[in-house]
Amino acid sequence: MKMIFNSPEGKAIFIHIPKTGGNTIQKHIFDKGDSMDEMKISGHQDGKDRFEVRGRFTSKKHMKLSEYFEYEQLRSFEIFTCIRNSLDRLVSFYFSPHRHVKRNKITGEISYPEKVDFDIDEFAEMIEKIPTMIKILSIPSNHDIPCISSTRIPSKVKIIRTENLKLDASALLDLEINNSSNVSPYRDSSKKAKSDPAVQKLIFNSKHQEDQDFFYGANINLN
Repeated sequence: MKMIFNSPEGKAIFIHIPKTGGNTIQKHIFDKGDSMDEMKISGHQDGKDRFEVRGRFTSKKHMKLSEYFEYEQLRSFEIFTCIRNSLDRLVSFYFSPHRHVKRNKITGEISYPEKVDFDIDEFAEMIEKIPTMIKILSIPSNHDIPCISSTRIPSKVKIIRTENLKLDASALLDLEINNSSNVSPYRDSSKKAKSDPAVQKLIFNSKHQEDQDFFYGANINLN
């Protein structure tokens, strides 16, 4: 989900990278009345924050920044996003309720399994299909917009870190977030998977390590 909204710095785009706390940010923006898009209640979505975002420029659930920048009038907007440690983000995605939801064909009732077993082969296939945070935030070179060195990420992107969600959201968006409304029912299984050296090695050797090196490297200042 992405959205167009009024930020403290003017009109802005929020790029929601999956499993970074974006639902929480967007819900608070809606609650403040700052969104220029509409909230649409839709099915199970992600367990608790069951909504999608639609608007004039927001046409589908997972839009990349490059898709917004197809509209020239949006290129001057401020840009905000959330990022998260690659290990936490990818394992969280694996255990996300939306991947394990079941719908009764007769009654339409939604249910979730009490337990989800971790399959490292399935996880490996999954992370290959998930775009990197760098890719989601990159734009074409022909837009002639200043970008962060060695990337196509606009230098004006404002970063909220999931690990520092409350403070960053307060400082950058003037949002007071007391807690995230999305708490995984499989957090014990998730914690076990994250502590597995095989899982850590798999991510280290994947394209997602580029995210980790870039966003969490010692020599980068993003805000």
